[in-house]
Amino acid sequence: MHEGLRWIPPFNMTEKLTAADVVMGGKLIPAGTEIALVIGSANRDETHFDGPDTFDLRRPRTNNFAFGFGAHFCVGHYVARQVAQISVEELFTRLPGLRLDPDREPVVHGWMVRAAKTLPVVWDA
Repeated sequence: MHEGLRWIPPFNMTEKLTAADVVMGGKLIPAGTEIALVIGSANRDETHFDGPDTFDLRRPRTNNFAFGFGAHFCVGHYVARQVAQISVEELFTRLPGLRLDPDREPVVHGWMVRAAKTLPVVWDA
C-alpha cells in the first residue's frame, strides 16, 4: 500500500441520494438527502422476516437483499445458487444420516458475510 493510504473494509453498505421525499418509520427523508443502505441489516428486518436471527434451514423462501435488485442484480446469483444446491445434495448423498445436532445451537454472525460460524451436526454413520 502507498504511504498515507489505509484499507477500509467494506461493510456491505452502499450510499445513495434520495430522488424524492420519502417517509420511513414515521420520519421524513427529504429529496436530495445522502443516505447509507446497510444491506446486512436489511436482511434482518423483523418487519419483513420472521425470526431473522434464527438459523432455520426450513424457512420459507422469500426475497432478500443478498444479491441486489433490478439493474444492480448480481450476475453471480445463479451460479452461487447452483453451487450451493449441488454442494448440499452431494453432502447428504455421501453422508446419509447427517443432521443438525438438536442439543447444540449454531453460531451465526458476521459483518461482511453473515453466516454460520459453527454448525453442530450429528451423523449416523
